[in-house]
Amino acid sequence: MTEFESGDDVVRIGDHLYKHLIKYEIIALLLIGTGIVLRLFDKPGRILITVVLVLLALLYFFIAFANISFEKASNTERFMYRLNSWISSIAVVGLVFLLYRLPLAATIALVGSIPLLLITLFMLILKNRKPDNRVITLLTIIRSFIIGLVVLIYYLLTIH
Repeated sequence: MTEFESGDDVVRIGDHLYKHLIKYEIIALLLIGTGIVLRLFDKPGRILITVVLVLLALLYFFIAFANISFEKASNTERFMYRLNSWISSIAVVGLVFLLYRLPLAATIALVGSIPLLLITLFMLILKNRKPDNRVITLLTIIRSFIIGLVVLIYYLLTIH
């Protein structure tokens, strides 16, 4: 398999995941909720939460490669979309590290959450300037804000 064919596979994966992103996120939220409920009843729910968060991190990483409405998008919009996806992935990995109190958990969580919140602010400004922007959607902005805020709040709650 050549590099070009390999790149096409990543784009195909990204396109598929982007088309079904909201479905996967709803399923992930339900599974995370189930894991939290299990933990409340002293049952092992942490592994379920961890697996779902790792899959979400992979999902956000691969959707950066999706070909979505980039024909009319400026270079800044394309860059912001891809950067947002990759930083979302880092933020979710930071959350996993925080859950297990692994080394560098605080660093990864901060490197993921703070830039994600800043990118969200910048995307909001871009969306207000160009309301017909199809690359940066309101759902992307809301998703990024929630991920960044959840990771930052969890970090603040777990620091000693």
